[in-house]
Order: sequence, then structure tokens, then C-alpha cells
Amino acid sequence: MGWVRSQGAIPTEHTELCSHRRLRPQVSLHPLVRWGQNYTEPSYESKLWYNGNVRKPEVFKDYQGSILPENNSTVLRQMTMGQFAASLKPSYVRVGESSGKIQLFHVVSHTATITSMRVVHDTFLDGIQKHNLKKVDQFFSSIAYNTITPAFAKLSQGMPQGIPQEAAFWSEQAVSWVKPEGSPKVRAFIDDVNANITAQLEKSGELRPYLYLNDAELSQPVFQGYPLENLARLKEIRAKYDPNRVYTDQMPGGFKVEHA
Repeated sequence: MGWVRSQGAIPTEHTELCSHRRLRPQVSLHPLVRWGQNYTEPSYESKLWYNGNVRKPEVFKDYQGSILPENNSTVLRQMTMGQFAASLKPSYVRVGESSGKIQLFHVVSHTATITSMRVVHDTFLDGIQKHNLKKVDQFFSSIAYNTITPAFAKLSQGMPQGIPQEAAFWSEQAVSWVKPEGSPKVRAFIDDVNANITAQLEKSGELRPYLYLNDAELSQPVFQGYPLENLARLKEIRAKYDPNRVYTDQMPGGFKVEHA
């Protein structure tokens, strides 16, 4: 894997790579926009993924376009997924940067176009200023454009989610802060921003149904976005293997298929 960092713009190569119909399954990328309480401007980076032993894959050759110098981006660092997961662990231990923070995640699904990326990007960042979130203690936020390539969609056929056979982004908004008194302000921001994003993407025809990937907040319908026949089948499986509803009624937390 490797990283690309830039300032001030979303590279159009994100959408070009995501939409490439001949893109091989071992190739992926993870665009990320960050904004924190003390930032003067957003930061931009991408994680580039290639499942293989090639450290400079041809598919990433022109990824950075005119944004970065030629020698800056495409030499990948070899590591296993286990090693990558281990590298993230320090952030989540008791003294790590995420320890003790209130966190919220919200996901928007949309087409893999630069226009829809900018709708999410611009509306989210404008909302931070509108709601004056610099006043929320240790507020930090990011947008991760989770990439759904045609190859990913094709290989996911038959999965319960019924993933559409098209390139898309499942844009994950992540926000964190430390004091409960900041929660109403953050809640108002998330509700306002996503109502605005949804309205714009619906108008342009670029909004897609929400599908649970790995993150959701309580207001998002995790199972309701599944095809009805798949949801019914999941409920049948639950009834067969947990007829006494132990995991539905007695296990706290989580999203329950029986309630969908």
C-alpha cells in the first residue's frame, strides 16, 4: 500500500480509477479529507492498495495528475493486512488519539463522479463553518470516500446487500469530540449537512440507496436497504438458528435484522 498527500483539491483521478471497468480486483484506493479544530484548511490524502508484489503498479502511474511531483506518490510499501491493522491499533488504546472521544459516523452512497464528490466535500466543509464547530472542544472530522469499483460490485453479486453493478462511493463522514455538551451542536451539523447533501444528489440523480458497509449511525436503515427477498431470507435464518430471540432481545446494542 502507499499514500498520496495533496492540498486544496480532490484529484479527479479518484473517480477515473473507481469507474475503470477493467480495473483488476487487487487494486483499490481510499481518498480521505480531514479537518480539525486547529486546521486553517482541509488536508487531503489517499491510501493506494495493490494486492501483489509490484511496488510501482502501472495502474497508479498517472494517479497524481498535475497535483503532485512525479516522484512523490506511487511507490508502495509492502505489508500484510494484519500489519496494517496493527499499525492503527495505537490510536485506539487508552492513551491513543481516539481514546475517550465521542464518535459518530454517517454514510452517504452516491455515484463515482467528481461532481457528486464535490457535493459531499463542499457541503460538509461549508457546514463546519456554518455551525462554528471550532467552538466544540477537540472537534475532528473526516470524509472517507470508500471505493466501490465495478470489479468489487461484480465479485459481490449474491451478497445479501444486493450491491448495484456500478462504480460508486460510499462516503463515510466521521466526527469526534470530547465533551457531551458539544453533542447537540454536532448533531445539528450532521442533520443539516446530510439533508442538504441528499437534496442536491437527489436533484442531480446521483444519490444511491444507503447500504451498510461497516459504519452507520442509529438513524440509518442498516437492513432496510437490502432487497426485500434477501431481508426475508435473513429473518428466516435468524428464526431457524435463534428461535428464542436470544441475540435479538437479550444481547444489547447492534443492529437487529428482526427489527427491520
